[in-house]
Formats: sequence, structure tokens, C-alpha cells
Amino acid sequence: PEVTRSATPRPQATSVAAVARSHYGHSFPLAILRHGPPAHRQILLSQLTGHVRELVVHAEGSAVLQLAYSSVATPAQRANLYRELWGKEYALLGSGKGHPTLASLFEAEPTAKARVMRQLEILLSKAAQKGLAMTTIVQRGLADLLDFGEDAQRVLLASTLSGAAAHIMHERDGARIACACLRYGSPKDRKGLLKSLKGYVGATATHANGTLVLCAALETVDDTVLLKKTLLSEMIDQLASLASHPHGSLPLLAVLAPRAPRYFSPEQLQVLGADAA
Repeated sequence: PEVTRSATPRPQATSVAAVARSHYGHSFPLAILRHGPPAHRQILLSQLTGHVRELVVHAEGSAVLQLAYSSVATPAQRANLYRELWGKEYALLGSGKGHPTLASLFEAEPTAKARVMRQLEILLSKAAQKGLAMTTIVQRGLADLLDFGEDAQRVLLASTLSGAAAHIMHERDGARIACACLRYGSPKDRKGLLKSLKGYVGATATHANGTLVLCAALETVDDTVLLKKTLLSEMIDQLASLASHPHGSLPLLAVLAPRAPRYFSPEQLQVLGADAA
């Protein structure tokens, strides 16, 4: 008689994204991203592509995504990963076929704005509720929400993010968030942000991104007593050293020649955001 083979099922392969979401297993992709050869890191990154939306709202998964996005991905790969947050239809677009920024997307497809902004708001709100709002890719999304959102949405986000702004403004998108919090936040929000800088104004002024937050504060805050207590007193004490520093001089120039293209690059003006005037 014919021998019947055992019907033992083969074990299913576990995806990299599933391992990245594992409480213990996520340490393995983290180790590869930190210490593996470039070829292995790129393979792992390719396996994470297509799973950004599920990873960005997961505690362990967001840690793996953060390292892959900030330390391994090229600018083009970061653009592809970020596009996944806009919705499934944009995640399917390959490199070179999609828009690199929301600004270029909205310029080419104005009707997409409401849909994409809603997608970002839902996803990033979920990340924020889980305490995962400060990863690099989420900061980029929040900064874009503040740039392109409706006024009511901006006010709500500024109130929510103002407490964390001082801790993330050393990154470009973190500085965009901090500048937007000063622009759209309530007087109470502004006061809290400025008070958190007390004692660190000199160090902030000499930082490439932090100095732009000081520029935004001098543009937007009309409480002169508050400005004197939190910013101006420290700036005056260090006036000579700030005036001779390439970054430290910018807050001074923001008063003397606001947003002058001679002193502020297009990239710096983009971080500052909409002109307060």
C-alpha cells in the first residue's frame, strides 16, 4: 500500500514588518540597521517599504522605522516612505513617479489637498495619542499639517505641540513646528514655549535651526515684557558674540532687516513659515 506522507504544515515565513512590531523581535532589525553591512540594511529597508502606516503608530515598529528613515534611507527613499502617509494611492507610486513634497503635490493636484490632509491628521493624531509623535517622519508630517492645514486645525495642533516644541527644534522639521506654534498658538502657548528656552537662548541662537525659532518669536510675540524676560535679556548679555556668529546674528537681523533675502536663504524662510505681516 502507498505510504501516506505526514500532512505537517510548513512554517510560514515571518515578515520583517511583523518582526519590527514584536516586543522582543524588533531588537533584531534594530541591530541590523545599526551594525549590519550597507547591503543588508538596504534589504531591510526595502522590506519595511509599504508598511509605514502600520509602523508609525506602533511603539516598537516606530523605533525601527525611525532608525531606517533617519540613518539608512537616502533622500529619495525618505520621500517614498513619507509618501505612504498620504494614502494608499501615493504609496503605490515608485521612485520618480510621485511628488517629493506636499507642496508639489498640491500645486499639481489641488483637489487632493483635503483628502491627503485628512489622512495625515487621522494617522498622526493616532501616533500622538500613543506618545509616538516625535519621530522624524512624524515631525515632518506634523510640520506639513501646520503649514497646509486650515486655521482651526493649526490652532489646535499648536496648542497640542507647544509643550514639546523646545525639545525638537534642533531638527529642521522640529524647528518648523516650533515656529508654527509661535505663529498659531495662544498667548499662553507662546509664553510656555519661550519660558522653556530661558537659560538656553545663547545656545539656541548659535544653532542652525534653533536660531530660526528665536527669529519667529521676535516676529510673532507682541508681549515686550515677556520677550525681555525670556529672550532679550540673554541676547543683550551675549550681543557681541552673537553678532559675530553666522547663526547667532540671524535674530538680530530679523529685527533690523526682517526676512531680507540677503540674509535669509529660501530654506530658512521656509522653516520660518508664513510671513507674520
